[in-house]
Amino acid sequence: MLKHLVGQSYCLETPAASLGLYLGADKHCILIDSGAVADGQQVVSILQKQGWEVSALINTHAHVDHSGANRIIADTFGAAVYASAAEKVFLENPWLAAYTLFSAHPPRSLANRFIVPPASPEVHLLEYGMQVISGVSLDIVDLGGHTPGQIGVMTPDGVLFAGDSLLSSLSYQTFPCLV
Repeated sequence: MLKHLVGQSYCLETPAASLGLYLGADKHCILIDSGAVADGQQVVSILQKQGWEVSALINTHAHVDHSGANRIIADTFGAAVYASAAEKVFLENPWLAAYTLFSAHPPRSLANRFIVPPASPEVHLLEYGMQVISGVSLDIVDLGGHTPGQIGVMTPDGVLFAGDSLLSSLSYQTFPCLV
C-alpha cells in the first residue's frame, strides 16, 4: 500500500519492509530500500501504475528484506543503486550476509532467496552528510548498529527513512537473539 507522508515523501508498505519514496521532477523517484525478492514485482507494478520511474535506489542496509529486490528494480527502471561502503560489500556479495548470520557457510536448506538474494548491480558509494542524488539533496545519516554501515535518508521534506534502526518491542519478543 502506497501512503503519502508529506510533500514529495511517500511510504510503500510491503509484507517484508516499509520502503521510502521521494518523488522528484518528471515523475522520477528515489526509492529507499527495495524490499524482499518475493515483493519485487509487486513494487514494480505499484510504481508503474503511478507512472513513476525509479532513477535511484538507496539501501539503508543490506538485509534481504530491504535489498532483496534490488536486481529487479534496477533492471526494470535502469536505476543506479547506492549504499554506504560497509553495506556495498554485502549487496554485491550477498552470500557474505549468510556467513555473518551462521558464522559459516549457510545450511543448504537455508541458502535460498530469503537468505541469499541475487547480487545487486554495481553499488555507488554514499558519504555521510548532504548528497545530491538524481537532482535531489538528501541528508545521509550514519545509523550503524543494526548493521555496521546502516544509514538513514532524510528527504527535503524532513522525513527520515531509517531502515531497521527503530524496532518495536514485538521484534525483541519475536527474535530476541537476532535483534
